[in-house]
Amino acid sequence: RAMLWARNLLESPESPVILDLETSGKDPATAEIVQIGILAINGQILLDSLVRPTQLIPPGATAVHHITDEMVKDAPTLKELYPRLKEILCNAVVVIYNVGYDAPLLKANLTRANLPKINPAWVTCAMLAFADYVGEWDEIHGNNRWQKLPEGDHTAIGDCRQTLEIIKKMAANAQP
Repeated sequence: RAMLWARNLLESPESPVILDLETSGKDPATAEIVQIGILAINGQILLDSLVRPTQLIPPGATAVHHITDEMVKDAPTLKELYPRLKEILCNAVVVIYNVGYDAPLLKANLTRANLPKINPAWVTCAMLAFADYVGEWDEIHGNNRWQKLPEGDHTAIGDCRQTLEIIKKMAANAQP
């Protein structure tokens, strides 16, 4: 099923996009986006930008993604990036590695910035598909174990590229 999902994405006439965010924390209620990456399914970079948050980036977040306050001080705000973000995502098929984290975080950040909601045509989770592809059953949770993004570098566009690579890997094994 995961292999067919991946093949269908790569062959989709709707040209899906892959989205990844780097943030100032883990809690969608307070975390701010500090980097956005969006990659077309053909590998073209559609958006790769740092984002200037309203508050300082906690050291723990910087330790993960290496984005510092100095790096984002002159970056565009989410409000400034919104027109391009909306243009890319509105009515798009959006693929996210761990949609359960990034999608609510994007929605919360748009709400806090008093920006209108963006309505993609469909949002799907590459992490769940990859978990099914790997197939390590988790008795405790009753599903396939979630996998870390292989070789992800904790940059938004780098993680988009790695998500595309696992989609290609899964699709290569799909039977017609």
